Amino acid sequence: MTKPRRFRLDIVGELEDRPRLLRAYGRVRGAELAVVLRPTEQRALFVLLGKESCVLWKHELEPGEKRTVGKLRLGKKTEIQVGSRVMQIVGELPAGLAKGQVVPVAVKSGRVRVLVGGDAPRVGTDEVVTADAVVRVKAMQRGLPPKGPMTLRGRWTGALVWDGVVPSIELKRKLAAYGTLVCRSTPMGWSWTFERAKRWYSGEKREEGSGYDTLMDAIEAGLTAAMRLVREACGVRDTSRRAALDDAWAATHPIAMPRERANPVEKLGAKGCGCKAKDEVTGLPEYDRMPRERGESAYGYARRMVSEANARVGEGHHRVAEDLLKEAERQAASLSGSKAQRVYEYVDHVRGKLSHYMASNRPSQTPEVEKDAILVAAFREAVRLAGSGRLLRPDGTGVPDVERNRSAVAEDARS
Repeated sequence: MTKPRRFRLDIVGELEDRPRLLRAYGRVRGAELAVVLRPTEQRALFVLLGKESCVLWKHELEPGEKRTVGKLRLGKKTEIQVGSRVMQIVGELPAGLAKGQVVPVAVKSGRVRVLVGGDAPRVGTDEVVTADAVVRVKAMQRGLPPKGPMTLRGRWTGALVWDGVVPSIELKRKLAAYGTLVCRSTPMGWSWTFERAKRWYSGEKREEGSGYDTLMDAIEAGLTAAMRLVREACGVRDTSRRAALDDAWAATHPIAMPRERANPVEKLGAKGCGCKAKDEVTGLPEYDRMPRERGESAYGYARRMVSEANARVGEGHHRVAEDLLKEAERQAASLSGSKAQRVYEYVDHVRGKLSHYMASNRPSQTPEVEKDAILVAAFREAVRLAGSGRLLRPDGTGVPDVERNRSAVAEDARS
């Protein structure tokens, strides 16, 4: 079983009590991933872009729909009871539901649609063209709601986790010096955990909950439990920012806003893998070096190139990965000792993975193929030397005779 891949979440509203937008982009072997989630509006989108197909999953209310809950009635007909009305379900009923179970639904003009799983991302079944998926991803990020309150300590961080089959969102916030709230998604919903670390004034304690339909429901339940556990431990050092309670302090100590980062999902379907057309002789892809972004430090640039090279391992673009690692080493030469050492360690780690993959996946070649490769390499070298006015004898010595070189190459071509 392969180790799950993790891709950093870019969060709009990471200091706010409730984040407004989560988005992430990742590239795995043979596919690209992109997720956009608007927690406060219960809207989500996940795209899996492969080499031959692009599938999309989305969760959002259609115009005119209202969100509520209903009780399942399973018999000859699959129906659901919403209040005092019994209505037939539109669309497919998710697997794993039992008779009498209360589930979230969307109601419009007497039609009911089951919303099990809510805005927890999962792989969809709707095939779309790549251009359509890119348009939908961009549209999902427009028109964000206004900024919310920033009363809680810490900031939201997270990752998109891909195990090769199912995507998962992991969202964290350190609410106190000794407690962190963690929300995770599964294809059937959201769960939360809050662990209070042991201190001299309190013991260790943990609470958790699961089965929440939306991320906002999980956050609200997790925050309620976290407030209770933190205040049980210490009534003074709680989860609130001082600036939210003390106006005079807030005037002289404004909250430092995070630096705006580049939108990661802009990479989705932008320029494929970054490779140019293949070389006619070798058949290997050529690559343009990654440009350094405006204002980007040499250390950040080197780290970004190493991360890009790490993503290339296993994709068949080994020359690309090696070029990136060499450029990262050149950038590290201008850094201080500690930062340069860290870059060199990352480069060695990725280069080791690359060597191991190439050794374990090297195809077995027939003698004819190896012979052809040797002849092609010798021909290219002869052309290069002829152009420079130098032709090698069988004993390895060179003859600096341009006219003789030209006649020799012409004679070889005729034969």
